[in-house]
Amino acid sequence: VSTGGALSNSGTLAAQENTTVNAGSVNSTGTLGAGVNNDGSVGKGGDLNLSSTGQLTATGQNVAGGNASISGGAVNLSGSQTAANGNLSLKASAGDLNLSNATTSGQGAVNANAAGALINDHGSLSSGSHATLAAGRISNQGGKVSTQGPLTVQSSGQFANQGGTLVSESSMQVHGGAIANNQGTIQSAGGMSISGTSLDNSAGRVTSLNGDGLSITTTGQLINASGTTSTGAQGGVMGGNGGVNVQGGTIVNQGVITANTGLHVIGQSVDNSGGSLKAAQSVTVDAGARLSNANGTIVGQSATVNGATIDNSGGTVQATQVALNGTGLVNHNGVITQTGTGSMAVNVSGTLDNSQGGTLQTNSTDLTLAPATLLNDGGTITHGGSGTLMVKPGNGTRAFSNVGGSVVTNGQAVVQAGSWNNAQGTFAARHGIVASIAGDLANSQGLIRSQAGLSLTSGGTLDNQNGKIAAGTDARPDTSTLNVQAATIQNSGGLIADFGTGATSVQGGSQLLNSAGTITGNGDVTAQASSIVNTNGAQLSGANVQVRSDTLVNTDSKIGNVADGNVDIATTGAITNTNGQIGATHDLSVSASTLLGGGTYSAAHDASVNLQGDFSSTPAYQFSAGHDLAFTLPGTFTNSAGLQSVNNLSINAGDIVNSGAIAAGNLLQTHSNTLTNTGVMVGGSASLVADSTLSNIGPTALIGASDSNGTLELLSRDIENRDDTTATDTMAQTAIYGLGKVVLAGGKDANGNYTNAALIRNQSALIQSGGDMELHADQVTNTRRVMTTTGYTNNVDPAWLQQLGISMSGCAAYFTDACNGAYDVPGIDLAKADPSVIEQLRKQIGGIFIDPPHEG
Repeated sequence: VSTGGALSNSGTLAAQENTTVNAGSVNSTGTLGAGVNNDGSVGKGGDLNLSSTGQLTATGQNVAGGNASISGGAVNLSGSQTAANGNLSLKASAGDLNLSNATTSGQGAVNANAAGALINDHGSLSSGSHATLAAGRISNQGGKVSTQGPLTVQSSGQFANQGGTLVSESSMQVHGGAIANNQGTIQSAGGMSISGTSLDNSAGRVTSLNGDGLSITTTGQLINASGTTSTGAQGGVMGGNGGVNVQGGTIVNQGVITANTGLHVIGQSVDNSGGSLKAAQSVTVDAGARLSNANGTIVGQSATVNGATIDNSGGTVQATQVALNGTGLVNHNGVITQTGTGSMAVNVSGTLDNSQGGTLQTNSTDLTLAPATLLNDGGTITHGGSGTLMVKPGNGTRAFSNVGGSVVTNGQAVVQAGSWNNAQGTFAARHGIVASIAGDLANSQGLIRSQAGLSLTSGGTLDNQNGKIAAGTDARPDTSTLNVQAATIQNSGGLIADFGTGATSVQGGSQLLNSAGTITGNGDVTAQASSIVNTNGAQLSGANVQVRSDTLVNTDSKIGNVADGNVDIATTGAITNTNGQIGATHDLSVSASTLLGGGTYSAAHDASVNLQGDFSSTPAYQFSAGHDLAFTLPGTFTNSAGLQSVNNLSINAGDIVNSGAIAAGNLLQTHSNTLTNTGVMVGGSASLVADSTLSNIGPTALIGASDSNGTLELLSRDIENRDDTTATDTMAQTAIYGLGKVVLAGGKDANGNYTNAALIRNQSALIQSGGDMELHADQVTNTRRVMTTTGYTNNVDPAWLQQLGISMSGCAAYFTDACNGAYDVPGIDLAKADPSVIEQLRKQIGGIFIDPPHEG
């Protein structure tokens, strides 16, 4: 049928063979057919060709046993049933192609083209082979397009598939402007490619079912939001059983994007908040300016995330291997996990913020965190690898904050930072910690713990108030070392400890403050600072302890060790030990300008005290040694307390003044310019050397030696043994008394021979030996002090006394030979004399001349 005008059909226009209609316009509500049998059935042959230069409307039935071609300036097949057993070609050359509410099918290929819009809203378009839809705009809202072969959808404008379905049992290509797939379904059994200016897949599905891959590209925004499709399936889904590539200007994914192999998401920015990006193999996100994965998920065999800023707050990034690359990373309450042992790259050039409950965990052999600033306040960083955890913010010049956070490694930890705040935080390593901090290190109420060696160096203040810094374990052998060094150290209430047997060194720069704190080690411990303050029950201990400082204060505290070790303390200034205890289980060495405040100084073996000026040992001091005790000082040593040692006791001083008790179980030895004793100085043997004067003065003065096989040796230019205070004429109380040999001399020459003293003076005092006695002197004076009287002081006339019968001459003696000038007169043996005679002799002038001991 051919006409230049209008063709109108409300009945049936059909042929058993071909049917061709050419008209200026066509309006058919009836049947247009080709290959139609007499019984109305459609055969396998006969082509239907409908052509119009203007409007072609065929809203009835259009069938062909063979191919069908329907074309016009504008084509309206809405509500129709159009079918071809062969190929189907639909074309609107100038306007729209309307297939809404229609059923359109071709057993062969289907080609639908429109210069304007191709509309298949609520319609059904199917092909038994491949299909191509091309138009200025395509709408398939609520409609369905399905093919057994490849499907191509090409729209130069919008493609609206809200609630619609595109299904291909083969591959699919969709190209358009703005693509809307809200609650729609786009699915291919083969590979799929979608491109447009934008894509909205809210509650929609875009899937490729085989391994040929899925590619989605938009120049503008790409949205994938969760929901339910019009068919009731899970919406907000993009995925493929092969590789999936999603690229957009901006990507917003609140749904699920998956790949059975690799997934690559590329955008100028990517917002995966609440969304999921999952791949069975690799997942790569190139997010341009920003990636937001807040409460989102990025999971793959490997995961690479690139973005200028990365926000994983509440989100999850997990893979066997993870790489993060960006200017900044925020991981508040987020979880970043690498399960594999390969290298994990966290390349953040700005701030890495893992605070507020963030978790960064990896099994990588090594882990390096080197952002400009590292924040882990309240966060968790866990390194399960056996290699090295490197924390190096700003290449070692910027801040590392772990306030209330946790950083733990199964390997070694290396920290290089401008400052480190670990207050209330935990930083622990299994195989050692080496930290070098240019500025301050705050560990108040924090824990820095290494099960191996630990080295902390701070150029500023180390604040360990109520904190813990510990190295090593109790397992043996464990030779872990501990080194802590800072400009100042504040350890009030804190613990610095090495549980291993290696050396511990604590260097506090200008000050080490250890109020109520503990510094200890199972190995040697060295504490050094200009000022060391160990107060309020503090402890400083180790196997061997060495203390070096300008001043040391040990008030109400302890310095010592627990197992056969030495304590060596040296200060340039004073040691204040008020109510303190400084002791060694072996040797104690104390060197200072002076000692202040009293306290206890003790050693299970030897104790030596070296001072620079004068020193007064009062009852507030307690010095004791299980073996030898030695004092050395250039000034005056004054003792009013008790000094004792089990073995030897030596004092080397400028001058010695003793009013207390000095006792040695073996040798008591002194060397000074002068020695003045009004107290007790006793040893098993004694060697007291005073270059100028040795004075044993007063009724309580005793210099003695208790060993009968020993020697009491007093060497001085002048030796004085006198009682200047006793008023009554009684037996001598002031004594130099040795149970063995007694020697008083001026000194010894190079051959060890005694030299003479200038003077040995014994006045109203006792010099006695239980063995031999040697006196080497230029002059020996042995006298009683001159008797003095009080009361009547006038001179008495001798003549008057003679008139009274009182003689002014005569002799009073027990032996008359003594009055006749004899010199060898025995004394009285008190044990054998008659008591009545003794009583009379006591009354005579001078008292009793007793029989002296005959041993020396």
